[in-house]
Amino acid sequence: MAAAILLQVALSNIGWTEDAATAFTTEGFNDISDISLVTRDFLHQVCKKLRAGRAAAAAADGNVIIPAIPPVNIPALQEFKLYGLHLWVTEKARLRRVIVPADFTAAVGMDYTKRARDVVEATSKKDDENVKQPEPFSGKTCEWQSFYKLLVNYLSSKKNRNRTPLGYVLRTNSEPSDLAGVFGTEHEKLVLTTPHEGIDFAEDNGMVWETIQSLTLQGSAYSYIGGFARTRDGRGAIQTLIGRYEGTAAMSRTKQAAYDEIHNATYTGEKRNFTFENYIDKHAKAHQVLSESGVDIGEDKKVDDFLRGLTDPSIRMNCAKTLVYGNPDLRNDFRACTEYLSSFVANATSAQSRLISALEGGPLPNGGPGGRGGGGRGRGRGGSGYDGGRFLRGRGGRGYRGGRGGGRGNGRGNDQLYGHTDQQWYALSRAQKDEIFQLRRQQKEHKRGIGAVESDREDHAVSAAAQQQNAGDQFALTNKN
Repeated sequence: MAAAILLQVALSNIGWTEDAATAFTTEGFNDISDISLVTRDFLHQVCKKLRAGRAAAAAADGNVIIPAIPPVNIPALQEFKLYGLHLWVTEKARLRRVIVPADFTAAVGMDYTKRARDVVEATSKKDDENVKQPEPFSGKTCEWQSFYKLLVNYLSSKKNRNRTPLGYVLRTNSEPSDLAGVFGTEHEKLVLTTPHEGIDFAEDNGMVWETIQSLTLQGSAYSYIGGFARTRDGRGAIQTLIGRYEGTAAMSRTKQAAYDEIHNATYTGEKRNFTFENYIDKHAKAHQVLSESGVDIGEDKKVDDFLRGLTDPSIRMNCAKTLVYGNPDLRNDFRACTEYLSSFVANATSAQSRLISALEGGPLPNGGPGGRGGGGRGRGRGGSGYDGGRFLRGRGGRGYRGGRGGGRGNGRGNDQLYGHTDQQWYALSRAQKDEIFQLRRQQKEHKRGIGAVESDREDHAVSAAAQQQNAGDQFALTNKN
């Protein structure tokens, strides 16, 4: 009876009238802890029943068997505040805390009513779909730190049936924090105060295991945690992996791998599969791994390592490196250095693109049409240029109608093969230079072939002329006779 009265007092703290509170306890709620045994939908049905009341039930002889219950006024807002009381009681029960009705004051009731509202709004949102599951873990030590962070982030976005983030299962300290502590957010409070025991934890721990198993099954890491499959102990599995990949020996391997990544990283120029930004990322990721391992690298050392790997032999890159070495603001700031060099490389790449576009536009002035020979078709070669990344030869000029001329065009017609300035030549890629060398060789072979053909044609022409002359002489002698 005393417990029921304390429940009525708690209801009065959230605005329930004495009649409504009394009617509520007649529905079997004899203690405030009884509220944790039901759902919000059940409480809604109770309020609906109390509002409707109940007519008296009479026997056949007219005697009243069940007395009538008059309707009780329970405003919608008071019902919603009851949901706040339900949230407070269920949270206490879930956290294995003692439920003291006197602790549920009007201020606490207002706070938990707001939280009940937030739960309703959060339930309608699919916030956990915005965070993607991390990529499977290969088992490499150097990838562990990033994988673990993404895993915690992903599990923290997943909620259990109590709207508690599953990230609490991976909490470092197995003992929950005191509810009276100061927390930055409600999310942090739930993660730090939810206990690692009870039915809810067993269910959540199994869900975490399923996630970890799916992400490690194809890698070497699963050999260390396969034994947890029978008990579906996700927390035990993650603690084992932490011991494996964050122990003294593992951290030494991680740091050495990061040092090797920095030492072996090189940039020889823009490539389709490896750009300057890729080179920056290699250094930045290695710095992050070392920082997480407790290694603090000076900014000047970062810049030195970065510049050492810049083996691009172009004049523009050597000039840029010299500028960095001579500028203290760039020399002692890795971020400023990479931003400056990124802009420099981007501008150089743009200039190269403009140069190639100019080459694509056609021959240079000296690469004009071929000359005409003997009123016929000239065989001089026009200029060449790049088209869609391919080097195309120009076509020779055409003569007037008539027989083929014997003359050749007088222009070389290939300034794109020979007429580069130093700046233009350095702007070309290695593949473009190799193609130009090949075209030069082909041009020489072509010229030798043309020379042989011209010589044969001239011999045939002389022979034909001689035969024609002989025939004319014989015809003249015949007439003379």
